[in-house]
Amino acid sequence: EISQAKSRYQFVRATDRCSVCGDLLLSREFYLFSCTHKFHTDCLIEVLLPHLGPARRRRINELQTILKQAPTEETVSTFSGQTREEQAAQELADIIAGECCFCGELVIRDIDTPFIEDALFDQTINEWL
Repeated sequence: EISQAKSRYQFVRATDRCSVCGDLLLSREFYLFSCTHKFHTDCLIEVLLPHLGPARRRRINELQTILKQAPTEETVSTFSGQTREEQAAQELADIIAGECCFCGELVIRDIDTPFIEDALFDQTINEWL
């Protein structure tokens, strides 16, 4: 399966749109999954966060903070040879791009989670009646 994945490719057209926000995909950084879903990085994070545990959410926020900071003179790690920002970007990609947030295991695991809380559902029904 891995050898087949290496020979697969997809084209990104200038007209392709993010599966979350609908904006043009090429307008900012994005991820493309083998299922053909496409997401801007920030949209992907927004969809994933509610499904992640507190430790992963906290780590994503820490990594985003590192990536938003201006690079400093001493950013190169002597152990890996990567800058702190490169390490943060790679770790963030590992967390958010492991699987598609629309059709991966994460969504399947949460399939019976209601879209809205029971109290809000009851309130909405009462407003409609």
